Amino acid sequence: MRRIIKMGLLCILLTSACKSPHSNSYKKGRGDAGIFIATTVFEIGGSRPASVTKAIPTITTSWRYIDGKTESGSDFVQIIMPRSAFFELQDWLLVVFGEPAHKVVWSSRGTGYGAYDSQQIGARIQFYINNEKTVCQIFRISKDQSDYTQ
Repeated sequence: MRRIIKMGLLCILLTSACKSPHSNSYKKGRGDAGIFIATTVFEIGGSRPASVTKAIPTITTSWRYIDGKTESGSDFVQIIMPRSAFFELQDWLLVVFGEPAHKVVWSSRGTGYGAYDSQQIGARIQFYINNEKTVCQIFRISKDQSDYTQ
């Protein structure tokens, strides 16, 4: 339970530590958010596990994104979607990348957090739902970093 709490706190800290040259200027996403997420993961060196062979579905909701670097210099992209899109995102991630290393843990407040480690797919993906929105964060993890030292 402590690890789950630490992961949730880490997620909040990483979100607040992410800086962009455009400081809070989110760009409006166009088209399928899933294609954007997959392209971003693949561009930073991630890959789809060979064991996953299903066709990739679409994510047909409104979305916006920001990209930049964390304080430690790691590249990141954060995608924001409506709160109602969480299960669509979660299902999409499952089809594309398989089971996450950290399955979604739910709080009593209706918030949830899950994550894929870089050992699984070559990038760190964190996804969560809070009272306002659904968030998907993608981080490039360099060879000298672990998933938890960004």
